[in-house]
Amino acid sequence: MTAPHAPAATRPAGRDASWRLAHALVADVCAGIGVEPIVIKGAVASAHGLRPHREAGDLDVLVPPHALDAIIARLQAQGWRLRARDHDELLFPSHAVTLFREGWPIDLDIHYRYLGLPPAPGSAYELVRRLSRPQLVDGVEVLAPLPAAHAVLVGLHCLRSPAVGRHAAELEQLVAAFDRVDAHRVDVHAIDVHAVIDAARDLGAVGPLRPLLARPDVLERVRDADRRETILTAPPSAAEDEWSLIASSERPHERRALQLHRATWSQRVRLIGRWLRPSLDDLYKNRDSVRRTGVRTAGLYLRRIFRGLTLLPLAVLGLMIDRPRVGDTALGPTDR
Repeated sequence: MTAPHAPAATRPAGRDASWRLAHALVADVCAGIGVEPIVIKGAVASAHGLRPHREAGDLDVLVPPHALDAIIARLQAQGWRLRARDHDELLFPSHAVTLFREGWPIDLDIHYRYLGLPPAPGSAYELVRRLSRPQLVDGVEVLAPLPAAHAVLVGLHCLRSPAVGRHAAELEQLVAAFDRVDAHRVDVHAIDVHAVIDAARDLGAVGPLRPLLARPDVLERVRDADRRETILTAPPSAAEDEWSLIASSERPHERRALQLHRATWSQRVRLIGRWLRPSLDDLYKNRDSVRRTGVRTAGLYLRRIFRGLTLLPLAVLGLMIDRPRVGDTALGPTDR
């Protein structure tokens, strides 16, 4: 294996090199089981002009769900470890696993779903694969979504947490990419909004992406009447019930309040029972380097209960004031 080319002097080093090496590792692992990983977000989004360049914090790839266990096992055999995650499937729908290794400056995010795309097993990979091609990114050939399809994925990622400053800024950069389309000049980072609408329709994501596509400064660029109709009147997709909860707030207690608001009384009892019996991974999420002891576990549990008792009632009250009564709606098979 030849050494990667040194980055240009104007570009940051270090993590960029680790990103290229991480891609080589994941590509090799996936090749061993006959799977092609699709590289998403991160450096690919920067190459497409969808976000500013910054040092990579992780490598994001999308893989078919059936290959996930084999990929994890092969990476663990090479010293990678799984990060803890929250197991509340309604509050934090599982869509990816994160692996880390001591001495590596970046994580590996292995996605087997993509929030905002249809949730049926395998559908996200299959849909994105149809709109992906081999591309040269930072001197490395990767399989990645075409720019218009990638704009859909980046837009969904930003809309999941719009109050996060970086996501809000990236959403504006995405809109700016639409503005760069000009019949009289060529801009490699220009993305035709009509192509994005078509990609969103092909990916089953028009509904979740509607807050972006229906913005006045985006909608005014849509000259085609049929595509405008698609944005404004597309029927709800299979992803939208889940998406409405995810995108309602990035604050867990507000999502929990919305869950309670939508649930039947019997579902509420089950939800509260689950919240009162968190798993160790729930408690130690984002604390992978912390040793798990009885005293520390008890402290984290008490902290969780205290936050729930203080923040959840306020969130429920705010929901009663700000939202109309949604009604008793079944929450899905994970709660039955």
